[in-house]
Amino acid sequence: IRAIFTDEPSIYWVSVGYDDWNLPYTRDYFETFESRFGYSPAQMIPYLFYAGREGTAFRADYWDHAGFLFNQRYHANLGGWCREHGVVYTGHNNNEEPLRYQIRFQGNMFDTMRHEDIPGVDHLTKQTLGNWYNSIIGHKICSSEAHIYGKARCMSESFGIMDWDTTFTNL
Repeated sequence: IRAIFTDEPSIYWVSVGYDDWNLPYTRDYFETFESRFGYSPAQMIPYLFYAGREGTAFRADYWDHAGFLFNQRYHANLGGWCREHGVVYTGHNNNEEPLRYQIRFQGNMFDTMRHEDIPGVDHLTKQTLGNWYNSIIGHKICSSEAHIYGKARCMSESFGIMDWDTTFTNL
């Protein structure tokens, strides 16, 4: 086995819709949060749903911590195991294309890709340009990750669900 490909892991999975109120949580979430940020999140949870003076900073800390745990416990774990065993670690997360979902699904795209030997994204449909949901933003982040951290390659799982009428024009 030369490489491991992980396909669409995520800290958040859509169960109702993209804007439902599911929140990532682990049994040790509050404890690890307090250790990192120096305050307990228990009394702040309502600010995830409602506006308030401290809400903005807390929401940033909450989602930062969710991404941190995801990256440490999933990607760093797999990436470390792969390097110990001489296996290349690559793949992509779920919903890396639209900026508005990157925090909710990955926490921090750069931290996620940092643990991959070959950082990756997917782009399974047409319409790579323009202000459409599946734009090439994820690809730009992926190539930036490779440039910043001196990685020789990046990859894209591309065009897997195209129609039979696909042409070079609508790629």
